[in-house]
Amino acid sequence: MPGMIFDVVPYEGRWRVLRDGRLDSEHDTQDQATLTARQRAEANAPSEVLVHTLDGEIHSISSYRDRPFPRRPHEDQDPDQDDDQSN
Repeated sequence: MPGMIFDVVPYEGRWRVLRDGRLDSEHDTQDQATLTARQRAEANAPSEVLVHTLDGEIHSISSYRDRPFPRRPHEDQDPDQDDDQSN
């Protein structure tokens, strides 16, 4: 279950970003609103972005999860490669 829901919805010729049903921001284009919603969702993961069409249908859903811990340098190494290459 996502922590926050960000909806991108049309409103009076503009596009709004709603965070959990409340106004977060307003934009001139759907692309601007979608970018803002995705940035906020990523910063507030876990969350989802629902982008709506002009008639209110859901056009797309994007899910954002907490990022896992960064990989350690040795985890990027080929498992078949030996650490000691002095042979």
